[in-house]
Amino acid sequence: HAGGGLALARDLHLEGARGEVGLDGLERVLAHRKRQALLGPVDEPTLLNLEKLEHEFSGVVSYIRLSHINNYENQRIIIVDSIGVLSILYNYADIAFVGGSFKMNVHNVLEAAVYGIPVLFGPKIENSQEAKKLAEIGGGILVKDKRELYRSLRKLLSDEIFRTECGEKSFDYVEKHKGATDRIISEIAGVK
Repeated sequence: HAGGGLALARDLHLEGARGEVGLDGLERVLAHRKRQALLGPVDEPTLLNLEKLEHEFSGVVSYIRLSHINNYENQRIIIVDSIGVLSILYNYADIAFVGGSFKMNVHNVLEAAVYGIPVLFGPKIENSQEAKKLAEIGGGILVKDKRELYRSLRKLLSDEIFRTECGEKSFDYVEKHKGATDRIISEIAGVK
């Protein structure tokens, strides 16, 4: 991993109270981490959605679209404006916030956990046994609100040992459950 505190926040929805993740909290984390970069994937990278996101960041924090990364000049936020690259980008992150979990249902936490990084998510995880288990074993961190998210991000970014331990638990969970579908199918096929 980058080691410099790269966090990947999936779904930077910035409507209402400055968003699901909370732009205010992100600004505060960035203020404490001078080398911090945040990647903000947009599920539907339409021109309108990208412009809304850029409007929120404008004058507050420097940003660049991933599609313009050749012009990168230490912008603090990279807006992922392409589809299909998220699972690759988790490889470069030290921490991931997986969205959907404050509004409806958490997205796929295993996409991040497979890279051995701590996975943060909000309280709406009823749809994901994986998120529940990651939270239970300490590889995932369930945060109830933006304040808890900020505190958790800050702790993970400032405590490398804690961050590494959480990431190892995430990775171990994924490794332990690899091939589960094949084992279930074999069991079903063996029962007649």
